[in-house]
Amino acid sequence: MQLVEKLPVENPWYQVMSELKIAGLAVGGVLALCGLMSASVPGIVRDSLRRVPRNVVLGWILAAAAFGWSAWMLHQATFLSSIAWGRRAVVYLTPVAYGLVVCFMDELLAARAFGALLLLIPRPILDAAFLHDQSPWRYVLTVFAYVLVVAGILVVLSPYRLRKFAEAIGRSDMRLRLVGLAHLILGGLLLVLSFTVY
Repeated sequence: MQLVEKLPVENPWYQVMSELKIAGLAVGGVLALCGLMSASVPGIVRDSLRRVPRNVVLGWILAAAAFGWSAWMLHQATFLSSIAWGRRAVVYLTPVAYGLVVCFMDELLAARAFGALLLLIPRPILDAAFLHDQSPWRYVLTVFAYVLVVAGILVVLSPYRLRKFAEAIGRSDMRLRLVGLAHLILGGLLLVLSFTVY
């Protein structure tokens, strides 16, 4: 009986793409979308930015995302790999900590949780940039990640700064459009780098 040689199965698209390409596409797409909205409908963006810091429901959602992401990172941490009770404690204590924060730190919770996410987002970006050492263009995403870290620290320590920043960029439609154009250019640059370099 003749054996039929099996043809190699092509890898799906998400295995062919590098982690830095995925990070660049995600960050570039979000920046470009935010820039497009700010440049095209500045009035809606201004009203949304003013409501974000004190939005209770959004604060609960962002805080849940930040706590869930932090718990997952702790659960996967190597220093807890040999401590079974440590991983269980992370699973059990995360909902308790979330409940305490929602009940007792509800003032500007959306801004604080947004700052926490700004501190978490750079981790996968920096990991992807560290593994991708073929091109110096990876430093574009590396620098952007550290800018997010600094912004996250400022917002977590002083959440009112997010409201002041929203008021500063929303004083006129022209200012919002210029900020949106800057986001659009940076997002476009990251998308181009993702398709051509990363």
